[in-house]
Amino acid sequence: MASLDELRAELRRLTAEHWVEEPPDIQRLRGFSLPPMGNLPCVLYCNFDLFWAGEQLQVCRLAALDGAVSLAELVRITALLLERTAARLAKWEMTDTVALIRRAASALRTGQPTSGRELASAIEDLLIGIDRVQAAVDAIIPWPDLDAALSLRPLRN
Repeated sequence: MASLDELRAELRRLTAEHWVEEPPDIQRLRGFSLPPMGNLPCVLYCNFDLFWAGEQLQVCRLAALDGAVSLAELVRITALLLERTAARLAKWEMTDTVALIRRAASALRTGQPTSGRELASAIEDLLIGIDRVQAAVDAIIPWPDLDAALSLRPLRN
């Protein structure tokens, strides 16, 4: 199990390595599909799962900074949210990202940050890493094509 400092160093290293290049999980996601839905819904769900993980982590970060929740409870909640995110991403075979998020949950539990500021700093590194993966997923979605092809159903009375 990685310590909190080791986790933060790993997050920074992975972010730097994949800042420009696509993370390997995205390369795999490009070819992943589940019948009967194919590839695009898998990519869209993965994108949303990563986006929502960022939103949840933002709430935890703010709670750590303002002391809204006891530190022990907030660490427990953050780890649980990370584990749920990992379970969701596992559906899309995001193996590297899932492993990283699971290590993060474990490091939070075993590392037990000693202050809200320390927890917030760890969450900030997680946010940057997760957001980098989410941005890479978002970039492969053909949003203009989807918008051009989309026609919402009319309201039925």
